[in-house]
Amino acid sequence: MTAICFSHTKRRFGTTQILQDLQLIVNPASSWKSYRTALTASGPPLIPYIGVYLSDLTFIEDGNPDFFEAPEHLVNFSKCQMVYSILQQIAIYQTIPYDLPISVHNGLGEFFNELPCLDEESQYEVSLYLEPKQVTAA
Repeated sequence: MTAICFSHTKRRFGTTQILQDLQLIVNPASSWKSYRTALTASGPPLIPYIGVYLSDLTFIEDGNPDFFEAPEHLVNFSKCQMVYSILQQIAIYQTIPYDLPISVHNGLGEFFNELPCLDEESQYEVSLYLEPKQVTAA
């Protein structure tokens, strides 16, 4: 990252300031506060950084019990509501599609149309080939 910031090319085109601004926005400090603010201000359609939501879901899962033990075995609906809130935020960004004109004539449309499509079983086989299951000794 430092090499990019100080390279002659970046300084010449004036993108160093843009890079610094992006670094301030995409900063994990204070639970991604500046990123969340920028995201809220932008609105859909956009592609959010899923790592923020996965971190939130992890903290909710690890920090809240599924059930309350006293005196009855009660479901922690507060935890369910927190998880739902995160999933709802993700779903909002999926509701409005991008309006990108992809013409078949420019080659990009042809590229996407000709991509191979594997069925679920074939995808699973490729997945196992790329990342074999770990065999544990009993």
